[in-house]
Amino acid sequence: MSIHTVLIIALIAFLSIIGFIKWMNRPVRQRITNLNELERFLKNLIGEFTDGSVLIVEDRKTKRFIQFAKKARFILHFGFPDAPWSRKYFKRVEDAFKKKNIQFTINPTGEKIVTKFLDIEIIKIDKGVELAKTAFSAMDIPASGHFQAYYKGELTENALRGIKRNGKDK
Repeated sequence: MSIHTVLIIALIAFLSIIGFIKWMNRPVRQRITNLNELERFLKNLIGEFTDGSVLIVEDRKTKRFIQFAKKARFILHFGFPDAPWSRKYFKRVEDAFKKKNIQFTINPTGEKIVTKFLDIEIIKIDKGVELAKTAFSAMDIPASGHFQAYYKGELTENALRGIKRNGKDK
């Protein structure tokens, strides 16, 4: 076997390992068949994840999404971006919230691609479900659609201890 063949095999093996590691670290996406199920995901975000962690809820068919971030112990932050994919829906989402007298702020990002966010602070979980239904409806996606949800962020120490404890009990 020549040195070139060995190097090519080593490179393929290395790239395969890197690809596998990336695949293993991808967020686990969970299906949601109705936005009423979102309540448990928001509770998990508050109870199991650290501040700054994000829950992304995406329509599986259109890939349109909304996001919630954990801001503090019991405070969530709803965000809807003015990005290329969402630009035609941004005003519609804004108008839908105005129609329901939902208070929000529009915050510029200073970036060129995502120019601003429609932001709402949430203390009650059911308010988060209402915001999701309103935003998706403004994007012509029914609450009984086909969604997926996934988290980006770190688990709390208590959540990690619970996982370790459950693993030992088996």
